[in-house]
Amino acid sequence: MVPCSLLEMYLDHVHTNMMPAYKAAPGLVSVSVFQRSVVGYVEFLTLTMWRSEQALTIFLAETLATKGESDYGVIQMEPHVYQLVFRE
Repeated sequence: MVPCSLLEMYLDHVHTNMMPAYKAAPGLVSVSVFQRSVVGYVEFLTLTMWRSEQALTIFLAETLATKGESDYGVIQMEPHVYQLVFRE
């Protein structure tokens, strides 16, 4: 969650830092960012799809080691891995 007063700065951070990092990550299939307003805050959810859990793990290790914590968020959640199986 990001305070409404920091929304523009956070969106700039997303577009200039986060999205290029995601798009350059090996094994990334897609990335989407969703937002919704909550009283005084904006909640963000980043949904990514990866070719493997290993690709995600490598990305997170590299990203967290070099970028650290964001100064914009109030509440941060741990990443969750859900396995989806598609059958034809």
